[in-house]
Amino acid sequence: MSNIVGQGSDITSSHNITSSVFEDIKTKFYLVKYGEFHWSKMILPASVDTGINVGARSSSYPITDNTGMGAFVNAAGTNIPTVNYGVSKSTVPIEMAAVSGIVTLDEARQVAMGYSGVNMITKIGGIMRKAAERHIERSFFFGNADLGFDGFINNPSIAIAAASAKAAGGTAWDVATADEIIDEVNNAISLISENTRQIAQANHVILPTRQFNRMATLRIGDTNISVLEYLRKNNVYTANTGQELIISSIPYTNDIAVANPPVAAGTGRMIVKVQSEENDWLPMPETPNMLAPQPIDLSTKLYATYTIGPYHNRYPAEMIYVDGI
Repeated sequence: MSNIVGQGSDITSSHNITSSVFEDIKTKFYLVKYGEFHWSKMILPASVDTGINVGARSSSYPITDNTGMGAFVNAAGTNIPTVNYGVSKSTVPIEMAAVSGIVTLDEARQVAMGYSGVNMITKIGGIMRKAAERHIERSFFFGNADLGFDGFINNPSIAIAAASAKAAGGTAWDVATADEIIDEVNNAISLISENTRQIAQANHVILPTRQFNRMATLRIGDTNISVLEYLRKNNVYTANTGQELIISSIPYTNDIAVANPPVAAGTGRMIVKVQSEENDWLPMPETPNMLAPQPIDLSTKLYATYTIGPYHNRYPAEMIYVDGI
């Protein structure tokens, strides 16, 4: 039986796909469907840092700060203020990960008999790459407490705001009006601007799937314009910058409980953030890398390695969670 080690991936034994005399088997493979990967849509490609040495087990960047302000002084100049300049650093851990697969000679021959042109090593290699991506996806969004990885959806450095009360009761968008949803999103964008003294303009709103679908189907008054379509072009970010607001969805913040800080069961978490190369950082010294196949007896062992760190926001005040939508 061929199998993948890691993240619960496996391949059904090729013994199950050899044909009998009276059986017609189609030559096209139909893959079991899994959810798409979302992590690369949350950050810009330039935020994935592949320039780190693959042997590093942590990575740091310097943080500089300056304080001070000019002032009116006396004639003697004895009260001239002095500016201050400081340097510190922020460090994140980096870990190696791997996934493997195995193909026996007997299995490869049986598959080749029923499906000419199918290379089992190539096929399992592709599944291994997906297994690695599945692990990166989970690490990005949920982190790993044992390794000191914070997640995109549960980072303790990110402030949490409560959703506003709705006229129909509660805070959920299931019963919210179009105006209430529009106000909720604009308030979150404005909160980041206010908390950073208008330095930051949040440009990315990430919603749970159910709330995104509600926004996409709820209409503005008697028009054919959805709240989603309206908000992308009519919001405080666009009013200040002239650029369209990014609104996307992920399936991980609907009704799940994630630790530190928790999203209560039955609660939706909206994430509002500044998406930029400067803000977002994902250390990835080694992208999934297939090593040379290793013959072992009458089998071929396959390995892929990759090296990653956690998602890191260099300016956590420019990101906010809104719970209860």
